[in-house]
Amino acid sequence: MDILAKSLPYEIYIPAGYDTWQLELINADSTFNTERFDSAFVFLYCKDVKKGWRNYSDSRAMLNGWREALAAAVARKPETQFFIANLDIASDKIQQVKSHLREQSWEHTWQFMINSLVRKFPNVYLFNMKSIVEEHGRASFYSDKMWYAGGMPYSLIGIKAIVSEIESLLGTPKRKKLLVVDLDNTLWGGVAGEDGLEGIELSPHKEGARFYDLQLRLAEIARTGALLAIASKNNEDEAYAVIDNHPHMVLRRKDFVATRINWGSKTDSVREIAQELNIGLDSVVFLDDDPLEREIIRNELPEVAVVDFPEDTALLEKTALDIYRRYFRVLRVTKEDKKKAVMYRHEAARRNVQAVAATPEDYIRALEMTVDIHRMTEHELDRVVQLCNKTNQFNLTTKRYSLSEIVMLAAGPGNMILTIHNRDKFGDNGLVGVMIIKENDSISYIDSFLMSCRVMARTIEDQVVAAVVEHYKARGFKRIEASFIPTGKNKPVERLYDRLGFEVAARSCERTEYVLELS
Repeated sequence: MDILAKSLPYEIYIPAGYDTWQLELINADSTFNTERFDSAFVFLYCKDVKKGWRNYSDSRAMLNGWREALAAAVARKPETQFFIANLDIASDKIQQVKSHLREQSWEHTWQFMINSLVRKFPNVYLFNMKSIVEEHGRASFYSDKMWYAGGMPYSLIGIKAIVSEIESLLGTPKRKKLLVVDLDNTLWGGVAGEDGLEGIELSPHKEGARFYDLQLRLAEIARTGALLAIASKNNEDEAYAVIDNHPHMVLRRKDFVATRINWGSKTDSVREIAQELNIGLDSVVFLDDDPLEREIIRNELPEVAVVDFPEDTALLEKTALDIYRRYFRVLRVTKEDKKKAVMYRHEAARRNVQAVAATPEDYIRALEMTVDIHRMTEHELDRVVQLCNKTNQFNLTTKRYSLSEIVMLAAGPGNMILTIHNRDKFGDNGLVGVMIIKENDSISYIDSFLMSCRVMARTIEDQVVAAVVEHYKARGFKRIEASFIPTGKNKPVERLYDRLGFEVAARSCERTEYVLELS
C-alpha cells in the first residue's frame, strides 16, 4: 500500500507486516487504537485466499472474523470515519462450466455484513470498490506483475481510481448548494418555442431517453439536498407548457427553487438566483448546452463552477453522475437535506410576508416562531458537522471541524455543543444553528456560533445568547468570553456581540475578543 499512500496528500498510517490489519483493530495497545485518526480505509484483496472460498465453513468463519474485528474497532473509535470496501472476487479457478460460482455469494454475504455495520454505527460508510473495478475493468484495475513483485494488487490505473475516490470522499464537506440548468437541448432535446410540446425529444426510450435519464439523475441529486434552479432564454409560457404538461418530464415546477425564464443575460439570471436564495456564487454549478453561454459565465462569474457539456448527448447521464461526484456528493443525507427544496419554497412565502410587514418587529411576530435549544444528540452529529463546514455568512469564527473533532469536543470535560432548531407557521426549518462552548472554572468561552443563512435577521441569535447567559448566570459563572474572526463572507455578523451587550476586550485586524460580565 506504500504506492497508494504516496499518492495522497494526507498523513497516512499503514499497519506493518503482511495481513496484520485484524490484529491492529483488536489489540487495544496497537498504534491504530492508541493514536487518533480522522478516517480509516479498509481494502480487502482476495486473490491470495481464493482457495478458501471453496470451503463454506472456512469462508464464513473468515468473513465473521473480519466483521467482528471491524465492529470492535468502530465501537472503540467513534471519532474515526471508517470506509469499508466491498469485495471483488474473480471467478478464475479451473472448473467445469456447470460449477457453482461461490465467489459471488461471498461478495453478497460481505456486502450484507457491511450494510449491518453502516446501519448500526454512524461513523461507518461503504467504500464501493466493486463499482470502481466494474467501471475500469478488472484487467485494467489489477496488476499481476505488481502483486508478485511487491504485494500491491492494483495497477497504476487502479491506484489512480482509488486515490480519486478517497479524495472525493474526504472532500465532501466542500459540496456546492445549487445547480442552475438550462432548458432547450439540456433538459430536453430541441427548442420549446419552435418544436412545441409534441416535437421535443424527451421519452423513456430511444433518442429522448438521454434527456429523460439526465432528469432522473438530477432528481436523485436533488434528493441528497442539492437545490435545482432554471436559467433559460425562452418565452416563459412556452417553457412552462413543457415543464407542466409533457408526460415524460421528470422534473416539474415544484422541483425548482428558483427560475429565470426570459431573454436577458444568463449572468444576471444566475446572480439574481443566488441573491434570491442568499447563497454565494461559489456554491453554484452551471449546466448549459451552449458553449458561448458557458464561456460568458466563466468569464463574468468566475466563482461559479461551469460543467463541460458533452458533445455527444448520449453521455448526459454520465455527466450527471460526474456532477454529483465532483460537486454535490454527501456522506450521509440528513433530515434537513431531504426537506431542502420544501424549505426554500417556504422561504419564498416568508419573503412575501416580509414585503407587506410595516416593521421588522411585525414581520417577526407574523412568523409565529419557536426556537428550541438543547445539547447535541448522536442523531444530530452529521448535521452539526455539515453546518460547521459549510456555513460562512453567519459564522463568528468560521472554524471547521471534522466528525472526529466534533465527537471529541462533545466528550471533552467542560465542553458543550448546543444545537438550535427553528420552526414557524410555514414549516419546520430543522437544525439551523450550532454553538460550541468551552468551560474553564467560572468562565465560559463561545468557541463557535453559526447559523444557516436561511434564518438570518429573525432575532434567533438574540434568543440563543439570552438562553446561554441565563444558563451560566444560574450556575454562578463570572463571565462569558467570545471572539469574532473576520473573513470575506461573515461581515453580516461583524457587530453581533456588540449589539448583544458584550464589551470589547481586545481588537485587531485579525480578530476581536469580547467579554460579558455576568455579575
